[in-house]
Amino acid sequence: MLKSLTTSASTASPSTTSVANEPRDEVVDRLQQQLNSLKLKVFKLSQVSFGKSQGLVDSGATHALRPLRPVEPFAGYKTVPVTLANGQQAQLRMTPGGVMVPERADAEPILPMGLLIEKLGCKIEWNSEGVCLRHPQRGILPIQVSGGCPQMARSTTLELIEELENMESMDSQILKKL
Repeated sequence: MLKSLTTSASTASPSTTSVANEPRDEVVDRLQQQLNSLKLKVFKLSQVSFGKSQGLVDSGATHALRPLRPVEPFAGYKTVPVTLANGQQAQLRMTPGGVMVPERADAEPILPMGLLIEKLGCKIEWNSEGVCLRHPQRGILPIQVSGGCPQMARSTTLELIEELENMESMDSQILKKL
């Protein structure tokens, strides 16, 4: 869903000014068609791991994944089909902010590298010396490579996922107002 909205948003950005010129009904119909098409999308995530103290920064993930929070309305979230990086199919719940949430509270968080760049404006440099992640407000964030995978502290990963989730919630509220 995030990738679709991101793709839609990036392709729709140049025409944002023309939306004001379209009749409201046409805009609502077009947005409804886009939402309907999302129901058939299959999402891609890396393997869901449990019990780790790190979070994965994944260049192949299309959606963030975070553990279930206490007292979160899990049953009220939409169930979506997910294709994991190993090809396995799974069903996960998705928050209104577009983040995947498994039932287990000890799931290793996954942060899509593409969304860090597109949505949060981060800059990532990856070379033979390692990975450098620069957040526009937070500055350089500690990140290390383990087994070829960039990882950061679980707490930092969850903070960035929350930042993404809040942005997506605001974006969806704006679309509802159109």
